[in-house]
Amino acid sequence: MPGIGFYIKDAWPEGPGAWTTENNLSQGRYGLGGAGLQDSALAFGGRNVSTNYSTSEEYNGVSWAAGGSLSETKMYVMGTGSQTAALCVGGNGTASRVEEYNGSAWSLGGSTSIDRQYHPGTVGTQTAGMTWSGPSAGSATSEKYDGASWSSGDDLNSTRRYGADGGTQTAAFSAGGYSDLTTTEEYNGNAWVYGGNLNTGRHYLSGSGNSSHGLSFGGYSGGTQQTTEEYNDSVWTAGGNMSINRYQLAGAGTQIDALAFGGRTGSTGFQTTESYSIS
Repeated sequence: MPGIGFYIKDAWPEGPGAWTTENNLSQGRYGLGGAGLQDSALAFGGRNVSTNYSTSEEYNGVSWAAGGSLSETKMYVMGTGSQTAALCVGGNGTASRVEEYNGSAWSLGGSTSIDRQYHPGTVGTQTAGMTWSGPSAGSATSEKYDGASWSSGDDLNSTRRYGADGGTQTAAFSAGGYSDLTTTEEYNGNAWVYGGNLNTGRHYLSGSGNSSHGLSFGGYSGGTQQTTEEYNDSVWTAGGNMSINRYQLAGAGTQIDALAFGGRTGSTGFQTTESYSIS
């Protein structure tokens, strides 16, 4: 999930940053959704071994606690928004279903126009969201959400699924994806344009931040990755590696204050949580 940090351009902290291990999720899971900020994140859905989950967990900057449950069990969902006003989009369940979280319970929102089951790119807020990709063959279509219903958005230049994303309806990015894409696209509210390429093409990765200052981490490319890359003004540079290799993880926060949680290397979901900081 994308969070937005605001700095005077010349004062933006320079990386690379570093990851710090935090307290675990109470339930290991992969293919989960994430929303919120580094000290107020939300994790929901996902899978562990052969079980899909509807449960949510809330993070307060120190530990995770149980939150409300989705209306159905599902994996490969995506989320955006805040811990108290989040969206859950798509996933392997009812793939057009969207749910809204109010800080304690989930309720149904407006459905997307097509099924977006495979980790659809999702950014923005609960009342100004955007989603793209997701079908099994990928998709270049996007949709925008006004808090009640979805309308057609601007098409990406290439079909994508399982990528990293971050931002808002007017400052979003989509990076990487199946199979091991390096390309990045940036959205300015009217059109998608190609940005700088990732140094390591990969899919099943996660991201945070926005189109000016983004972060990508984890993923899969011939093996599970610890790789982190920082995006500044259309250039990706190496960040600090994660403490463990993992893919199909979730993220929250900004580029300089991010959170990564869940994921896997095999069939067992990780509980591991890490925070990323650039000072």
